[in-house]
Amino acid sequence: VSVLGGRGLRDAEPFADCNPFVTCGASGGQLAAFQTQVVHNSGEPCWNFEQELPDFVLGDNIDFAVLCAGPAVPGRALAGLAVGGEDNLIGTASAACERFYPHGFAGELTVMGPGTGIRGLLRVRIMPIEDFSPTAEWGPEPQPLGSWSGAASRHEMAWEGGGWAPPMDTPQM
Repeated sequence: VSVLGGRGLRDAEPFADCNPFVTCGASGGQLAAFQTQVVHNSGEPCWNFEQELPDFVLGDNIDFAVLCAGPAVPGRALAGLAVGGEDNLIGTASAACERFYPHGFAGELTVMGPGTGIRGLLRVRIMPIEDFSPTAEWGPEPQPLGSWSGAASRHEMAWEGGGWAPPMDTPQM
């Protein structure tokens, strides 16, 4: 997942300095698997931050929260990350699995503020890992049902747990 930048980001306080950063996680995993650095005094931040989501499972959405870093607490700064003061939620965005799997997604997601409507756009790139195999976690590929004859078409067959099979009363040849 790459969090590239944002535009039109507005904090709940219209005249406050906006020091945005983004947290990201899979809907079925940690609430915030990673966090970008803080970009100070910008409603048009450029993060160019990339990280894998270790808890992602096929079918999960990828959720983003855009926050405005609170004032830094002396002695608690950590390489540009938001540490210390109280952070304010600017808004959230989400990418449904169907939007990025299997071909990836590069574009903007609408950042929605809690109860306030659109709060800007978040530019992201989501690329599935090439060696990701859903069957690795889900077990072996389903095997075809045994060979048979007797049913002329699928309309004469019954659905059996993942494949078409002849009805029980179809004679096996």
